[in-house]
Amino acid sequence: MKTRPCILLLSAALLLLTPCGASGKEPAGVAVAHMTCEYLESPAGLDIRQPRFSWTLEATNPGEYAQAQSAYRIVVSDSADAKRPGSMWDTGWVDSDASQLIRYAGKPLASDRTYYWKVQIRDQRGRTSPWSETRSWTTGLFDPGDWSARWIGSDEVLDTTSKEDCNISDPWLRKRVTLKKRPARAVMFIASVGYHELYVNGQKIGDHILAPAVSDHTLRARYIAYDIAPFLHKGENVVALWLGTSWSIFPSYDIESRPRTPIVLAQADIYYQKTSGTPDLRIATDTSWKIHPSPNKLTGRWRTGSMGGELWDARRELPEWNTLACDETPWQQATEYAPQLRLSAQTTYPNRTFAEITPAGIEQLTDGTYRVDMGVNFTGWTSIRVKARPGKRVEFLFSEREQLPMTFGIRSACIVGPSGEAIFRNRFNYSGGRWITIRGASEKPAPADIRGWAVRTDFPRTAHFACSDTLQNWIYDRVLWTFQNLSLGGYIVDCSQRERLGYGGDAHATSETGLTNFAMGAFYTKWMEDWRDVQGRRTQKGLPADGDLPHSAPTYGGGGGPAWGGICATLPWHVYQYEGDEQILRDNFPLIENWLAFLASHTRDGLLRRWGGRWDYLADWLWPGATAEGMNNDKPQAECFNSCYYAYNLATAAQIASVIGRDSCAAAWNARADEVRQTVHRAYYDPADHSYCDRSMGNLAAALIGGVPPPELRPVVLKRLEREILEVRKGHIHVGITGGALLFKLLRELGRDDLIYSMTSQTGYPGWGYMKASGATSIWEMWEKDLRGHSLLHSSFLYPGAWYIDGVAGIRTDPEHPGFRRFIIRVPRLEQEHINWAKASVETPAGTVISSWKQHGGTLSLDATVPPNTVATVLIPDRPGTRIVEPSGHAQPLGTEAGYVRYRVPAGKYAFRQTPDTTARTVRLTTYNVGVFNKYVRDDYPFVADILRETGAETVCLNELDSCTTRTGGVFQLGRIAALMGGWNHRYAAAMPYRGGAYGIGVMTREKVLDSFTARLPKANGSEPRALAVLELEDYVIASTHLDYATPEAQLQQIGVITRVMKERYGKSGKPVFLGGDMNATPGSQAIEALKRDWTVLTETCRGTVPSEAPCDCIDYILQLDNGIPCEVVFSGVVNRSAAGDIAKASDHLPVTLEVRLPKKR
Repeated sequence: MKTRPCILLLSAALLLLTPCGASGKEPAGVAVAHMTCEYLESPAGLDIRQPRFSWTLEATNPGEYAQAQSAYRIVVSDSADAKRPGSMWDTGWVDSDASQLIRYAGKPLASDRTYYWKVQIRDQRGRTSPWSETRSWTTGLFDPGDWSARWIGSDEVLDTTSKEDCNISDPWLRKRVTLKKRPARAVMFIASVGYHELYVNGQKIGDHILAPAVSDHTLRARYIAYDIAPFLHKGENVVALWLGTSWSIFPSYDIESRPRTPIVLAQADIYYQKTSGTPDLRIATDTSWKIHPSPNKLTGRWRTGSMGGELWDARRELPEWNTLACDETPWQQATEYAPQLRLSAQTTYPNRTFAEITPAGIEQLTDGTYRVDMGVNFTGWTSIRVKARPGKRVEFLFSEREQLPMTFGIRSACIVGPSGEAIFRNRFNYSGGRWITIRGASEKPAPADIRGWAVRTDFPRTAHFACSDTLQNWIYDRVLWTFQNLSLGGYIVDCSQRERLGYGGDAHATSETGLTNFAMGAFYTKWMEDWRDVQGRRTQKGLPADGDLPHSAPTYGGGGGPAWGGICATLPWHVYQYEGDEQILRDNFPLIENWLAFLASHTRDGLLRRWGGRWDYLADWLWPGATAEGMNNDKPQAECFNSCYYAYNLATAAQIASVIGRDSCAAAWNARADEVRQTVHRAYYDPADHSYCDRSMGNLAAALIGGVPPPELRPVVLKRLEREILEVRKGHIHVGITGGALLFKLLRELGRDDLIYSMTSQTGYPGWGYMKASGATSIWEMWEKDLRGHSLLHSSFLYPGAWYIDGVAGIRTDPEHPGFRRFIIRVPRLEQEHINWAKASVETPAGTVISSWKQHGGTLSLDATVPPNTVATVLIPDRPGTRIVEPSGHAQPLGTEAGYVRYRVPAGKYAFRQTPDTTARTVRLTTYNVGVFNKYVRDDYPFVADILRETGAETVCLNELDSCTTRTGGVFQLGRIAALMGGWNHRYAAAMPYRGGAYGIGVMTREKVLDSFTARLPKANGSEPRALAVLELEDYVIASTHLDYATPEAQLQQIGVITRVMKERYGKSGKPVFLGGDMNATPGSQAIEALKRDWTVLTETCRGTVPSEAPCDCIDYILQLDNGIPCEVVFSGVVNRSAAGDIAKASDHLPVTLEVRLPKKR
């Protein structure tokens, strides 16, 4: 009797702890998977007061489809105690499918605290998932008043009068601390100018290397949070710091308030109890800390061309320097400094090693040195054990080139101690190269004595790709290898040896490769803060900088042009498209406004004019032969390219403004972009060649991506670019950094994978295949191999990295739905002999997407995985005579557009199979009133041919064709278009004489013609003459006509003649008979109803075909004669979009396409 109340109480307690709907019901079809806070998994020291939470979902039942989130609940607590869920914030159930970047809106967060969060969701059927795992983050110091520590360092500063190696010994600092008990909480916040390492009681804390991330040290220092509580104990302890000179002496960071020596600011509050609100003790840097020179020094002077390496003097080793056993007698008092620097947390991933490298070979040279081949060109650290007499200096020279002992002055050294043996290992610098020359060692080192580690910012890799083409796999692999080797310190350097500058122009070549293959949200958010820091902080030739940007950030130096600073708009836009992050647009909007105002101040007569010094107006850079040709920034082609880029920059900024509700800015920038486009076109368009300025590939690409060609000329300019690639350059690339980035961006957006493949498949100069054939292990700075002074590991040509994911594998963002909640999987139109299979897996911000396609013979297969809470649009090349099967029943057909069959695909796994239709032959027909060609676009024959090719039609009916008239230059238009289609058979029917020639209709086909004829149609009063053109083919008959528009009476007479003629000739032929054309009649009209007495309308009538700009009336049709030969409509549609250009500019009509399955032959 006494136990029952206990049971009831326990049951009640369980009910209180169990989320509503979490028990006794069918389990949810999804579970919470990857969780991040501000893009990081468990960030430490975050100084964001309202951080954002994200998660993805994974299916718990792979057999289900359309899994989605219908609601979420987030709880945030200030304790890991399960009894206090939601003590800081409990959203309650929020009816929303949102799962990305949900902003914290709970109680105010405190500095130096740990917070815990978890999330639960309901699926599309209202089923509740289990709670996610609990994740945590720690806060940084929100207010300047939270800091009491002082900046300290050595009194040894850079000797600026010397040209020798840096004179500063990387200093050790230490502080003895006595604790009453072991602390429950102790987080040390460390900001430094120059690198740092932290030790507690002899143990290194954390796995950061080369910390912190690089910042503009004229303005800012970033701090890192280290949990030191587990390493402290009751009694006496030692906290020690090791500083690396590095960026503290970088020339661009030289300011009066800060010494040119490494300095540090460190502070830790000690809590003996976790629940305590007041610290029991504070450890903080001040002049009571002791300092001593370490055995480590920088070689070189940390500036362009003199980044050097490190010198380790084993004679000065003090193994106990960071322990209680150290004798502090020779140690000095630290020097206090007062730099005027803004403190902010490092909110990106730390640097870490990511690949261990062992020697491929070691040989002794005739001069007694040893040459080590590490097998790959890399950026990172080395550890080398050598033997030599005590006091001997052993040099390590690093080279990218086999024929040179050293490149770019990259060198390290060690001085051997009393034992006659020393181990050199990097700590505060890094090397770059493949070969190491060892000078001064007394014996040949063994392979086990030498190791290397590539180093990079440790953002997670999110994509994996492979395909049937081994060269493409090599390029993808080496592009990613190079990208990673350039990503040290929270920004992408141009090269890791010579300059280490964060060029904006190069970022055009790298940013989308980064986003499509790695988790770059935090990294690029930090880099954009660097760009904000450097804006307007330099002058050019005495002029005020205002909104100007240096060409690199956070490093200021180097040369560039408008595309370098223009990254301030392009990079946030790329991040927004990929991550769905509006905040990065808002944060950088003032930066963009100021930049565009600066460009406007250098615009004259609608063109962006030359400004600045010799290195301030680069256009494309490092194209093939650039070194021999020289700089182009004083030439017209630079003004053309930069003005095109200006239009592109304005258009990108206008899109940003529209997203964040700055409509007036969007309108003004769009209007300015239009003005620039028109001016560039007037100034630089060559109508005879359909090119711009110097006819270069770079200016063609810049003009097209900048929207410079008027809509009616865009198709012919695109054709000219195609000719430049395939014919003029024989399939090779002929652009550099910025021109190449814009070219690949343009072609990726247009789906011209064939042109990109042509450039990436070449094995001769210039191209990536030439690099491979030349033995490259990384991507070069120049297309040429042996030009001295240029790096063989560089950011210049990394833009193919994005194409392998969104082009070859086809996993693409949807421009209308940023953040991958909606996305596209598009199978590329590539020839089987080029690439016959490709596969990729991408961990997008919304979950893991998989695309794996294969083509063999006439069969194409696509296996696709769409993650929960997302919807994909799948695009499969439209191939006449094939059928597509997807057995799940969940792929919804959306029709055909721009040469692709489209499907709406909710979450799930899918297997599409496109195979030849062996049940019966299918045929694709198109009817198109081309409006006498050239009505809107000059010489639009190639444009129309591209449109017709995209429809996939085997036979085409054409209306309004001139034959040798003066108004169309004496061209036989049907013959011209048939020739462009590959020499198709055709038949022209002249309706009436016109201007020295004729006006009429035609029909053309790629099939063999058995018979053909034409017939005149009756003419009523006030109407024009009309005609009929007929082709008899092996399996069917097709006729083309264009009915009178003046009177219904004339139309009825013409219909009567057409029907009579076709019935007499083919009524009993056993072949299906089709009629296509402009009937000048809408559905339900007298003419259409008359046709329907003997004909069946096969094409859809619910979508308009005229006018093409805003189609509202359907007057173009394809019909079948009712002669007892049944055909099945596979699909029909009005074509309203084309990859070749604006289809509304080709004619005032839209094409109508039909695919029918013919009956089997008897």
